[in-house]
Amino acid sequence: DSTFLQVGGALDDSGGAGDGSGGGSTAKRPYGLWVHGRYDVTGAVRAVGSIVQALDWRQAAEVLEVVGDVDDAALESATELGVCRVVPWQAELSIVHLRAERAAKTMGKWESLLATAAKQSRRATWPELAPWVDTAGLAELIRSEPGTLWLVLHESANVPWSSREVAAWGEQEHVAVVVGPEGGISERELEALCAAGARPVRLGATVMRSSTAGPAALAALSAVLGLWD
Repeated sequence: DSTFLQVGGALDDSGGAGDGSGGGSTAKRPYGLWVHGRYDVTGAVRAVGSIVQALDWRQAAEVLEVVGDVDDAALESATELGVCRVVPWQAELSIVHLRAERAAKTMGKWESLLATAAKQSRRATWPELAPWVDTAGLAELIRSEPGTLWLVLHESANVPWSSREVAAWGEQEHVAVVVGPEGGISERELEALCAAGARPVRLGATVMRSSTAGPAALAALSAVLGLWD
């Protein structure tokens, strides 16, 4: 049994993290912590530790600490693996929020990163950096490109990458892979993307970080499409 105290959550009368339904205390329940910081996460981990100690929660796993920009390595690897287009997606749980005041700076940084990685890998063509989209924009993009096979990586998908239908992907003119943020793709987002025409697929039995899942999917896809020949 696990508990998630969401934004706006409240403490019940016994001092536990209630879900608002009056169901009683969550004391002694397990918790896990994933924390990201650009330079350091020590203060954040310490602060969460103080909070959960007061709530009397039990730590069920080691703290997963991520320091630095999580997108850079994925973009570099994707470029080296032959990606043709990158569409930044502002998902619900994205770490970087592409708001107006920082969107231009972030996109400029990614443009430079893609160019550098393309030169390093001696590519004849550079990948296109498309305008960033939110979930509604991504769903609209999927609907506008019916000739593209859109694959959404998700751990709950029933279709594994090793299924027989994967061989037919090589017949597609274009294949796009949707990778969620470090916090994952919400059920609401998954439903919206699938309703637009995307297909959920599971890449292996483990849950990967975004910086790993994207390049891993591109490498596996390259084998399916015969790009390693």
